[in-house]
Amino acid sequence: KDKLARCEMAVEQTQRIKDMFALYDADEDGFLSKQEVIQYAQGEFEFTPPESCIDRLWRNWVTPGKAGIAFDCFQQMKVTI
Repeated sequence: KDKLARCEMAVEQTQRIKDMFALYDADEDGFLSKQEVIQYAQGEFEFTPPESCIDRLWRNWVTPGKAGIAFDCFQQMKVTI
């Protein structure tokens, strides 16, 4: 039962993270643009990250040729902000 409960909790947590990503992915392209990342920071933390922070995110977490932060890098983005 414990294993099943932990699995259910993990599924629920993953869904909450996906829902949060979708909330800020306004254009529904599967990526967070720079403006969407700024909106995330403002919405969750009432904070506007400096351009240097956004640039660092792009250097570290955006694959060249992609539109922005992919869901796979969302957690790292959250920690960075």
